[in-house]
Amino acid sequence: ALEKKAIGPLRLMRDLIKQGIDPDLAREIVAQTEEGHDERLQRAIAKLEATRPGERADRLARRLVTQGFTAGAIARALRERAARGPVLEEFEELR
Repeated sequence: ALEKKAIGPLRLMRDLIKQGIDPDLAREIVAQTEEGHDERLQRAIAKLEATRPGERADRLARRLVTQGFTAGAIARALRERAARGPVLEEFEELR
């Protein structure tokens, strides 16, 4: 179920602790889900772009921070997406 949710590791940690999970156990749980963080971040970005087309990267980044993704991961993902953006648009035009 977690892999379908667009929440980052910081939000997951906060939610687990809020539910009464021991902080050390919460850290372990977050670490075990680490390999899915990038995929969840990409899904969150795609969802935001679909619902807010043309929104500036800084606004997208702020929304992603509130979902619990780290600033470094967000910056990296948005840079990668921007770098390949025009290529994807050109590909879509060829379809």
